[in-house]
Amino acid sequence: MTLFAHALRRLRSQVMWFSIGLGVWGAMYIFLFPVMQDSMAQIDYPPEILEAFGAGSGNIGDPRVFFDVEFFSLGPSIMAVYAVIAGTGALAGEESAGTMDFIAALPISRRRLFLQKALAVATGAVLVAVCTATIAWIATAPWNDIGGDLTVLQLVAATLAMVPFVLMVAAVGMLLGAVSPSRASAAAWTGDFVVIADLVVAIASITDSVERFQYLSPYYYTDLPGILEDRSEEHTSELQSR
Repeated sequence: MTLFAHALRRLRSQVMWFSIGLGVWGAMYIFLFPVMQDSMAQIDYPPEILEAFGAGSGNIGDPRVFFDVEFFSLGPSIMAVYAVIAGTGALAGEESAGTMDFIAALPISRRRLFLQKALAVATGAVLVAVCTATIAWIATAPWNDIGGDLTVLQLVAATLAMVPFVLMVAAVGMLLGAVSPSRASAAAWTGDFVVIADLVVAIASITDSVERFQYLSPYYYTDLPGILEDRSEEHTSELQSR
């Protein structure tokens, strides 16, 4: 068994449980939305609250706004928890388990060790996103009327768009795991990084005085806040240009 296969095998529990959890959570909203759509459309949320969740429209009855607020506002942060666990465990986890000396004794270079560990973490993140999209959208959306212009393909694409952010968090976790005195401290610092990155964008969207600080957050460049509305607007502009 290669080191990559061994590392990916050790992540199988995290991949499975995060996939099931996110997938069932998304599927729940697929089944609930047709029932809740009319009542949600009548709720008048403060625009500042919606902007903090990445929603530019005030109509929660719009499926794009609904899924942006209910799933894709928190989905990246939940997937980032996988990245914290997997990233900090890739190197610091071996040290904590006392297996680093054995791995270091294998006839492979440190660069190859790092690359195979990183590839396993990245593969796990992609598997979580793919399995989540399969359970939440592909297996359920065709059997439910979610209305509007929202399609299964858009939901799948938005889910896969979370992967780069998750990989970035995993990379930070691996870096901190390599320099921190313990895996616990590495996980704590990485978790703080995720929370701050998310809060900076959320607060900047409703507070003009700190708006300029959103450019310091990597979360800002993922295009995840309001991703379904953004994609729909781009699609509409393309159709109008034709």
